[in-house]
Amino acid sequence: LDTGYDPDHATRPAHLDLAHQRNFVDPDRPDDATDRTPDGLPAFRNQGHGTATLALLAGNRIDGALPGFSDYLGGAPFATVVPIRIADWVVRFSTGTMVQGLQHAVDLGAHVLSMSMGGLTSRALADAVNLAYESGVFMVTAAGNNYA
Repeated sequence: LDTGYDPDHATRPAHLDLAHQRNFVDPDRPDDATDRTPDGLPAFRNQGHGTATLALLAGNRIDGALPGFSDYLGGAPFATVVPIRIADWVVRFSTGTMVQGLQHAVDLGAHVLSMSMGGLTSRALADAVNLAYESGVFMVTAAGNNYA
């Protein structure tokens, strides 16, 4: 669950399940999870964040893109990945699209869910996380940043 993915990026996972991709941000493109993050305040603009997290998870083989590196970039390069776009940026002030994304993953029978978002919580989000847990979904999420 993230900002989407760049279909042309060198690190794009080799095993993207595009038949099940989902976009909960743009109602006119529900089946297209590509990252089209709009220009905005620099502090909130994270275009490419979803592509970067996918690369860490299941990045493709990149030969020669980095000096001296010729291998798969991601930790699980042969995993099948379903991109689910839930935001334009990583700071969330509402949880509706997170809840929808979690439900979509559960409905698909996902085994592992990766999410690197921060923001507010809600009862609906807690219920969705609990439902995913009870459905056997293993969740890996970012710890978040605290600038206090």
